[in-house]
Amino acid sequence: MTLRAIDAVVWLGALRGAATAATAAGATLEGAAEAVIDEVCVASGWSVGRLLHLINGEVEPTAVWRTVDADRFRPLSAVGATTGVDPAAGGLAPAWTADLAGAGAVGAAAAAAGLRSAVTFPVMDGGGIVALVEFLSDQLDRPDEAVLDVASAVVGQLGSVADRLRSVAAEVDARHLADLSHDAFIAVDHRGVIVHWNPEAETMFGWSSAETIGRPLSEVAVPARQRQAFADVVGRLMTGERAPVGRQELTALHRSGAEFPVEVTVWAVGRNGSGRICGFVRDLSERRRIEGQLASQVVHDRLTGLPNRALLGDRIAHTLARAAGRVGAVALLVADVDRFKVVNESLGHEGGDRLLVAVAERLTAMVHPGGTLARMGGDEFALLCEDVGTGEEAAGIAARMVEAFEKPFRVYDADMSVTASVGVAVVDHERLSAELLLRNAEVAMYRAKDRGRDRHEMFDESMLAHASERLSVENDLRRGISQGQLRLYYQPIVHIDSGVIAGFEALVRWQHPLRGLLPPLEFIPAAEETDLIVPLGRYVLQEACRQAASWQTTHPAEVLRVSVNVSARQLAQPGWSDEVAQILADSGLGPRQLVLEITESVLMDDTDATALRLEELRRLGVRIAIDDFGTGYSSLGYLRRLPVDILKIDKSFIDGVADGPHESALARAVVKLASTLRLEAVAEGITTRKQLLQLRRLRCPYGQGYFFSRPQPTAALPALLDLPALEGADPGE
Repeated sequence: MTLRAIDAVVWLGALRGAATAATAAGATLEGAAEAVIDEVCVASGWSVGRLLHLINGEVEPTAVWRTVDADRFRPLSAVGATTGVDPAAGGLAPAWTADLAGAGAVGAAAAAAGLRSAVTFPVMDGGGIVALVEFLSDQLDRPDEAVLDVASAVVGQLGSVADRLRSVAAEVDARHLADLSHDAFIAVDHRGVIVHWNPEAETMFGWSSAETIGRPLSEVAVPARQRQAFADVVGRLMTGERAPVGRQELTALHRSGAEFPVEVTVWAVGRNGSGRICGFVRDLSERRRIEGQLASQVVHDRLTGLPNRALLGDRIAHTLARAAGRVGAVALLVADVDRFKVVNESLGHEGGDRLLVAVAERLTAMVHPGGTLARMGGDEFALLCEDVGTGEEAAGIAARMVEAFEKPFRVYDADMSVTASVGVAVVDHERLSAELLLRNAEVAMYRAKDRGRDRHEMFDESMLAHASERLSVENDLRRGISQGQLRLYYQPIVHIDSGVIAGFEALVRWQHPLRGLLPPLEFIPAAEETDLIVPLGRYVLQEACRQAASWQTTHPAEVLRVSVNVSARQLAQPGWSDEVAQILADSGLGPRQLVLEITESVLMDDTDATALRLEELRRLGVRIAIDDFGTGYSSLGYLRRLPVDILKIDKSFIDGVADGPHESALARAVVKLASTLRLEAVAEGITTRKQLLQLRRLRCPYGQGYFFSRPQPTAALPALLDLPALEGADPGE
C-alpha cells in the first residue's frame, strides 16, 4: 500500500484516534508517541514507526518503535534517522526520503530490512525541536503534500503534549527549588489567583498558605496603586507576550499593611486558560538597608558618624541659598584640635581616634537645632549656624566651642587635656560660595593657631594676605632645609656667681635668600604645623652636637654643654632616642654634654608616654631641661615622676625679680623648688645687672640673657670662650 493511495478519510480518523490516544497516554512523551505511532501505522499500513530523541543536537534512538515483524526490523532500532531533517539548522518541515538506497549507513540498514522510503516529522514544543517521529515503508513513493499535512497534524499532537509536560515539569522543579531556597515562590493561574504559596512566602508576607490559596494575589501582596498594572502583566503573559518576563524590582505589601521592596523573577508556564505564572520573590529590605548605610558612609565620617566635608559643603550651599534676601547671617566655625599630631603619635592611631570621638560627642552637645556639626577630616571639625543675628553672636558661639575643651577628655581611663583653635567666618547680605565661606573660616582658624592656639579668631580680609604669606613660608622653608639655608646661633649660659661660660643654647636662624636672616618666630610656627619640624630639628641637633664636640678640641680644659630645643613632634617620633644616640656617636660628643630642652606643654600631653621616652634618653646619659618653666601646668608630682635635670625659669618671672619681694616671690619659689628636688635652675632672659644681683641673692646657679650676650654666630664663639668671664652690661652701657 502506498502513502499516496491512503484515503484522506482514513488519515483523518487516524488523526482523531492519535489525538485521543496521545491525551490519554500523556504522562510521558514516550507514552504519547507510542500511541500516535500505533494509530498511524495501523491506519496507513506503514511497516515501521519509531521515536528518536534529540539530545544536545544529536539524534538518539529510543525504545519506542512499532513494526509488524520485530525480528526483521530489529537492527534498525539502533540506528539514527534516515532522512534529512537537520535540527541544528532549525529544520521544521517534514522530510521525505523517496529512496533509502542513497541514505548512507542508516539507509543501508533500512534497505537491508526491505524498507525503501521514509518520512520524518519534527516534534516541537515551545522551546524548539525535542524529538523526531519517523515512518518507513517497503514501497517506493513520491512525496504527497496532502499526506504530509495530515501526518504533521497527527505528530503535532505530540508537540503539544511535550510542551505541556515540560511546563508541568518546570513548575514542579521551580516549586522544589523554591522550597529549598530562601526566596518566596508564588504561582498564580491565568486569573491571577494563587495556586501555590511556599513557606518562605508565608514568612515574607505574613499570610499562611491556607489563607492565600484561591485568593487573588493582588489582594494579598500587591499595593492598591499597583493592582491594575499587575492585572495587565498577567494578561500579557497568558497571551504569550514575553516582555514583562524577567527580573524586576517592585514594592510588595505585608499583611500588616507595611510596604517593602522586593525583587521578582517571573515566567509563564502554559498559555491562556491552562496557564500558570510562576515567580520567585526576594525581600530587598536588608539590601536597601545596607545600600542606605553605604550611601550614608559616602557623606558621613565613619569614625564619628558626623557629616563629612562633602555633605557639609552641600549643606552650606543650601543654607546660603535659603539665606539670600533674608534677615540674619550664616556663620561657619572651623575648630582644629591643637597639636593633635603629637597626641596621635604618643597614643597611637587608636588612642587618637578615641579622642576624636570624645571631641565629637562634646561638640555635638552644644549644637543648636538647625545647626550642622561635621568632621572635616583629621582633627578638624566645623559647625554651620543659620540665622545668626550678628558677628558678636557668632563670636560667642566660638568662645563656647573653645571653652568646651577646658575639661579634660577621658581616653584609655586617663584624662587627656587638649585645646582647640577656632576660626569664624560670617556672611550676611553679600553673596558668597560655600567654598569661599569654608576657606575664610579655615584661614581664621590658622590665624588663631599663629596667635597662640586655644582661642578663636573672626575672619577679615587682611587674613588672606597672611595666609598666603604663611603658605609661601612653608614652601620656602622646605627648600631652605634641603638647600642648607639654616644657621645656628649660640647664646651663652653662665655661672651667675662668676660669669664663667658653662655652655650654650643653640638657636636656629634662617638665611632666607630674599628676606635675609629670619628669627625663629618667622618660621618655627609654620614648621610645627607641618612635618618640617622633624628634619629642621634633626639638622639643629646634628649641627649643635658637631659644634660642641669641636669645643672639646679647642678648649679641652672646659666642660661645655650645649642645649637644644626639642619639639613635641620630635619627641613623639618612634625610635627618636636611637636617632639621638646615633647623632652623638657620629659627632663624638659625650652624652652628659647634651641638654635637651622640652616645654611644659609637651610634658603635659601624655605624661606616661613622655616619661618612657625621657627615660630612654636618660639611659643614654643625656640631660633633660624643662624650658619656660612656670608658664604651663606642671605640678610637683610630675616633677617627681619625670626624669628631669634642669628647670629653666621663664623670662616673665625674671622681668620683675629686682622690683621687690612680691615680684621676686615666684622666682624665689622656683629656685627653692629646684634645690629641694636637686635640680639645676637656669634663669632665662636676664637683661639688667639688678636682676643678676637679685638672682645671686636667691642662689640661682645659672643664667642667660642679653645682659651677658645676644645669640652669636659660630664664628664669634672662639672670642667668647677665650674670655675668663662675661662681665655683662645693662642696656645702653
